[in-house]
Amino acid sequence: MMFQRVRGRIVFLHFLGLTGLLFGVVLGGSEARTLVLEGSEQSYFVQSGVLPGGIVLPQYRNFGFEQTSTSYGDQAVDRLISVRVSLEPIFEQVSFKKPSWLTSAEVDPASVPGPFDATLQELIKEKRSMAEVVNAVFTWVHRSMTLTQTSETPRDALTIFRRRQGNCVDISTVTHELLTRLGIQSRIVHGIMYKKHSGSRESETQAEFHRWLEVNLPPVGWVFYDPTASCAFVRSGYIVLYIEDSDILFPEYMRRAELLDIPSHLSLMRTEDKVQVTDCLIDGETVFLTRRFSMEQNTSAIYGQVTFMDGTPLKSGAIVVEKQDSIRVSFPINAQGVYSAYCLGPGLYTCTLDLNGTLIPTQKVLIEQAEVKKLDLVITQKIK
Repeated sequence: MMFQRVRGRIVFLHFLGLTGLLFGVVLGGSEARTLVLEGSEQSYFVQSGVLPGGIVLPQYRNFGFEQTSTSYGDQAVDRLISVRVSLEPIFEQVSFKKPSWLTSAEVDPASVPGPFDATLQELIKEKRSMAEVVNAVFTWVHRSMTLTQTSETPRDALTIFRRRQGNCVDISTVTHELLTRLGIQSRIVHGIMYKKHSGSRESETQAEFHRWLEVNLPPVGWVFYDPTASCAFVRSGYIVLYIEDSDILFPEYMRRAELLDIPSHLSLMRTEDKVQVTDCLIDGETVFLTRRFSMEQNTSAIYGQVTFMDGTPLKSGAIVVEKQDSIRVSFPINAQGVYSAYCLGPGLYTCTLDLNGTLIPTQKVLIEQAEVKKLDLVITQKIK
């Protein structure tokens, strides 16, 4: 099916008071999905004072990612760090030129470690574009390697590859090695990742040092990839410190103790999340997130924003989607009022607003083919 959108608008004529809300997203089965994301997200961080060692967070931009730093408040040394992520699809792609060792009749066993070759030959089989090859490598790493918090030794790429587990440093090292073997330019990014714990408020986040990669993906240029989480993007909770083999280098004089103290000077102020899940594939044993690369639509999705008449978003709740004689699935509404109901097949669905356990039926939605429907919901009265 080709990608298409159907736009609509529903108005709630009645609603009831709030009580309490407990919900969870049920995907309708135990199969893992690759979730296709679109939209945008922006996070704002406050840097208090001068960072250890006098390091300055860089201004940086690549395809779909922009990090800026500006003066903030009355203190001259305080900064406002903004990270914006935009998930435009990458439809224009270039052909992948196989390296000579893949096209020759025999592979020189002394040229590279054998296990890399066998895996790569299988991964890129029938792949035509560079994007397909890169995405196949990252998906394989995410699905085949276990993320751990320990640092086993030795930590060279081949040993980690055979061990099939490691921390973010190890997994980035292996992914970089696989891409290099294929002749694809990549570089390792050092940064800080802010994670929100499940069920916690937006302000309850944990900052930790993280490694991910940047890949040169013609024709769009450099693109961030995180083999532990996402394909062709990172979320706006990622702050770049420095990038290997680039103009953004880390001061050699920095001590590890100073490095570890950087997060104490940074605090997440707010996040504006307008990201939607618009498609999914049942294709593995874990959930992986990706930017859209194809016009082809595999499953259906309904997404939109829940607002009041004055445009103010509903900041909590859930959209419950129920298919006739089938499973009932709950999808959360975020702080910007945005929701996504995804992995839907053909059928007639009833969409219900869940306000702290009070269910308000809204509208039936008929899905006849794989498509994406944008359905904005407007609440017409004040919720008590």
